[in-house]
Amino acid sequence: MTSAPTAPSAPPSPLRIYLHSTLLTSHTLHGPAQEDYAQYSSYCTRRLSRLRHNRDVKKELLHCRQYKGAYSTRDATNAPAAGKGGKHAYRPIDMTNVPSPILASHVNFFLEPLYCAERCWASSLHFKALASGGGDGREGSGNALGGRKKEVSPGKLRAQSIKRLRKAVKYATLLETLTLSRYAGPVGAEGEEDGEATKEGDGAAPPVDEH
Repeated sequence: MTSAPTAPSAPPSPLRIYLHSTLLTSHTLHGPAQEDYAQYSSYCTRRLSRLRHNRDVKKELLHCRQYKGAYSTRDATNAPAAGKGGKHAYRPIDMTNVPSPILASHVNFFLEPLYCAERCWASSLHFKALASGGGDGREGSGNALGGRKKEVSPGKLRAQSIKRLRKAVKYATLLETLTLSRYAGPVGAEGEEDGEATKEGDGAAPPVDEH
């Protein structure tokens, strides 16, 4: 006696990520609209903490050695044993190691690299403003280079600006990799400008503001 064929399971719905509206709201309320990039960098730091401590994603997003068995741990086979700092010691992570079902289960996996890129971009513009005479030109100004009050040359500020901008590109590339990768599974984006939803499987990345 043969069993009745089972009906194929419905494909999971795409994960909608509204990057344009998210960034527009953040830019309007937290500094960039007033060219206060130091304030926006601080806001991004607080937002990242909230994103990473969500109970559904903290195992993959937090850098604590407590979660060294998570998928996101970089080279988990060679992870150092618990030593100084114990479970709260630093754990390097690589989000490209996270499997498709987990990536597609929560929007925070994509917002985290987005706000990392935003924070680096804001820091870069803050350093650029300081180098152009838009600040007091001292370390510690606007939480820029630390707590010491020491004169910093415009050349060093420009170098820091370029360094942060390169980091912003790195995180933006990671976001693109996560959205375009075949491992990202049912992740889609909704076109906000033309109102048309991107079809699942098209491989189109969610729109990201260009800075």
